[in-house]
Amino acid sequence: MPDANRLGEVGEGWRVANATLMNERVSIGSSRSVPREQSAIGYAAQTWRGHPELRTPELHQRLLKLWAEAEVARLAGERLRQQLAAGTPGPEGSAAKLTYARLNQEISASRSSWPGRTA
Repeated sequence: MPDANRLGEVGEGWRVANATLMNERVSIGSSRSVPREQSAIGYAAQTWRGHPELRTPELHQRLLKLWAEAEVARLAGERLRQQLAAGTPGPEGSAAKLTYARLNQEISASRSSWPGRTA
């Protein structure tokens, strides 16, 4: 590779690649804050409030569990954003990406499984 196309110093490829991946994971994971009402759990809660006929104790318990998990993820994302403002991204971005993906899948699956709901 010509020197003009190289990022960093010779022998520093892994460091450059790792920093690039960490930045990518952070941007995918939680680099921006979404208002709670516009998140997946916010839409699920809105559906819950708007359709009393769907309410069962089991669904209520599931929604509360998911709400708590979403709040933990939101606060962890806020902490990550603060860490990024103070320095460089770390492995927290990878964890945030996985957490948000799993949580959003679980919330979506829960919403679509409610009686009378398709989405």
